[in-house]
Amino acid sequence: MSLVLLLAVGVAVVLLVVILRRKRSLLPLAPISENAVTDSQRERLRVVADQSHAFIAASMLMVDKSVLNSGTTQKVGACMYVVGAVDYLCQHYKLDDNSFLVAAREALTSFGVKDPDGFAQRIPRMADDSFGKAAMIEGGKAIQSWLSGSDSVAPIRLFELVQGWAAKPERGFN
Repeated sequence: MSLVLLLAVGVAVVLLVVILRRKRSLLPLAPISENAVTDSQRERLRVVADQSHAFIAASMLMVDKSVLNSGTTQKVGACMYVVGAVDYLCQHYKLDDNSFLVAAREALTSFGVKDPDGFAQRIPRMADDSFGKAAMIEGGKAIQSWLSGSDSVAPIRLFELVQGWAAKPERGFN
């Protein structure tokens, strides 16, 4: 019970810090196509960026980075989890595929992916794989229940997934 309380307090602090430090220039102003994102979409992208940054920070509170970085399965799974969270947010804010790719690259960059453009190009192929699809679904479900307030410790799901992927890496992405 104390672990759950500690995580809930940690998540609240992270969210508060993100809100207080909200940066208006989180997203590149020149996305995939220079004129492809309208001002309305750009504002919604900023909201998606703020919420995904807070979710990533909260999700990483308990994740052991040495376990996360110890295998491809954990790294790819965690990235697809983040992409699933971004996908949920983009659908919620009614953003198109171009905007989704912009938001996904931004989230992957903040998550520490060294080549977010290369990873973003592989998202469709990885989302067709059962492992990638399952990781995306988990990310989408976690951020949805966290933002709705129905599960204040939903970000802990990434910790659980990374531990499971590390224990059975053969079940990962093919």
